[in-house]
Amino acid sequence: MTPAPDRPAETADTAAATVLMRWVASDPGRFNPARSPALQPGAFIPGPADTDGISMSLLNVHFRSPGEYLQSCANGRVRTYGGVAALSVSQVLGLGLTVARTPTAEDPGHVSITEMNAPDYVHAKQAIKGFAARLAEMATVEIEPKPIPPASAD
Repeated sequence: MTPAPDRPAETADTAAATVLMRWVASDPGRFNPARSPALQPGAFIPGPADTDGISMSLLNVHFRSPGEYLQSCANGRVRTYGGVAALSVSQVLGLGLTVARTPTAEDPGHVSITEMNAPDYVHAKQAIKGFAARLAEMATVEIEPKPIPPASAD
């Protein structure tokens, strides 16, 4: 797992006390209210699009609340049924992970946890799963995902 060499690990905008937010899909592998903690490691496993690392957003850079952040999600299913988890930058850095600024046009406060990326997940799956489990244990659920109603049999 190699962080992107051209990005700083921390900038003034990613000070240790800064809150990071992450969308959480309504899926038992990501959020399961029957388990403790309800937030599952799957919420922090990189998906195919996470080539630079898992995506998060700095609170108060562009989005002023977890609700505003959730409503910005392009995925309508996540926007409707998903939730938001939060961590501090210091929690992430405390695991030896890197928080890199990766702003987008839609989210100037976008950051990536660079070691938690899709290409590395192929050969460092156990290490990334271990970090995902620790992140899930430390994170708070700011907005709890809602159950997806069963499809109607019309």
